[in-house]
Amino acid sequence: MELYNPHSVFAVLQYRPYDVLKVVLSEHGGSTAWRDVKEKALELGVPFSEKTRSSENFRRQGSYAQVIEKKSTPLELLIKENQNQGFWIALDSLQDPNNVGSIFRTAAFFGSNGIIMTKNRAAPMTSVVYDVASGGVEAVEFSIETNLSRSIQKMKDQGLWILGTSEHAQKNLTQLKKDRPWVIVVGNEENGIRHNILQQCDELVAIKSKTNHSVTSLNVAIASAIISAQLS
Repeated sequence: MELYNPHSVFAVLQYRPYDVLKVVLSEHGGSTAWRDVKEKALELGVPFSEKTRSSENFRRQGSYAQVIEKKSTPLELLIKENQNQGFWIALDSLQDPNNVGSIFRTAAFFGSNGIIMTKNRAAPMTSVVYDVASGGVEAVEFSIETNLSRSIQKMKDQGLWILGTSEHAQKNLTQLKKDRPWVIVVGNEENGIRHNILQQCDELVAIKSKTNHSVTSLNVAIASAIISAQLS
């Protein structure tokens, strides 16, 4: 996997330097952030090179790093460490890797305990996710599950509360009790949370608009950020 965001690369160097195969800087050294990457790579002994006009990869644009993908964490371990506090985020069939990356960044910023994803009918963990997350993937553990409904039931059995969002919900997000461990379910960009997952939710809340304008809903990544801020 190749990463082009220096903040993503620096985070991999911090959390798992043994998974950075090489760092390649552009001919003129790149930005300040890339120079920080260079210093860190040299400090850790990570293979490093700079492009020259005679380089085989000179025609490729910009600086980059080759890294090994981060491994997922078993769901049981994701829950176990912070079982009685904090919040998790479960992604129900998200398709856009930019949204997934933004949610990882949000999760890292607000201190989420972890993210639960699905193998099928969902955006895979590509370099786009890593780069948009800007280091968030390294800071947050994640579990990739086959069946989200079954995973949610496991979390409920462990005492976690499941939170869904719906513009038709009667309860406002601001009324939500924060004194319990929540799993925020984030629905598909087009269709929202699937019906069977909605039925498993302990609470449904709405993010109420402050105006009567024609904008009645939010992008899933923005909605996730608002809920995370409320629960953090």
